[in-house]
Amino acid sequence: MRKKNPEYQYLETLSKRLTLFEKEKKKLERLQKGYAAECSLDRLQEFLTKDKLPCIDDLYLKTNESCVQIDKLIVVENTAYVIDVKNYSGKYTFVNNEWIRDNLPLQENIFEQLHNAMRAVKRVLLKAGSDLEVKGVLVFMNATATIDIKDSVADLVLDIREVGGWFIEQMSKISHQQDNSWQEIINRQKIEPISSKEVFSPKRIDYLQKGILCRNCNKEQKRTTYAFKCPHCQGSEPKETAYVRSICEYGVIFCDKELLFKDLLIFLGSDVSKRYLREILTKHFGPKITHGVHVSYRNKVLIFDYWFANKMDYFQSLEVRTHWKPKKESDESTFFDEKAH
Repeated sequence: MRKKNPEYQYLETLSKRLTLFEKEKKKLERLQKGYAAECSLDRLQEFLTKDKLPCIDDLYLKTNESCVQIDKLIVVENTAYVIDVKNYSGKYTFVNNEWIRDNLPLQENIFEQLHNAMRAVKRVLLKAGSDLEVKGVLVFMNATATIDIKDSVADLVLDIREVGGWFIEQMSKISHQQDNSWQEIINRQKIEPISSKEVFSPKRIDYLQKGILCRNCNKEQKRTTYAFKCPHCQGSEPKETAYVRSICEYGVIFCDKELLFKDLLIFLGSDVSKRYLREILTKHFGPKITHGVHVSYRNKVLIFDYWFANKMDYFQSLEVRTHWKPKKESDESTFFDEKAH
């Protein structure tokens, strides 16, 4: 599954709890568009090739002191195709070694990110003794983009109307004898994406909305015995899921901190149960890390869907609890005391 990068996760999670600065809004919009284009290309490839085209998606390689992200790497016959995906709109022309958009020169060279990724792949392959040729493919996935390449370039440039045919062409070149040892070479060198450089400023803490917010509309919701109910969108969520998801949100926003009980109490709001929070931390976020008298839990800095990807069957099974009716007050003693402090 293609994942949103750390910066995307941070800004999207933060936007649920406060109003972003204008610069942050624009950055989040760019990340959303880029991710949407990458996912669209994934779906097109899956539909046309049924996952029979050897590739690695969303690849991160370390080069010197930096990290290079590669949207898609495909190897057919003796060629490794490094694919960079764009979701740009408007008219683009490449002439006299520069990009022109709507008659204005661009500050950056769109090819450079692709070439940087190609260099990283070349280094890894050469060090492993591989003789694969590395080529670049620049894909524009926005149907409103018009691309005009006037200069002679070594890279292949495709728009959304051309990339499907290119996938089918590559499929026709695959043979049963194809050597796929390149996947092991690349996988040995790939790394986890570097955490977001964004660190939440303490100066903004008072503007951060506290509590366990609705997973659909991000507004305050009502707690029942077994679930959280949203009076705004009528959504509901199992209590256990809501706690775990919100703890993950804390971890993404405060990416430079471990999970401390006292900090989570403040973040989750005054309506949470201390006892239940401890149970959730022990069950889902262990083991504990002891720092003298303080106890913390490891922060993976991942949104709920990624952090607990291997437990989604369990959380899906909890959804039935959103339909359970709250116990009568006389029965509260037989259930976990939600108001214990």
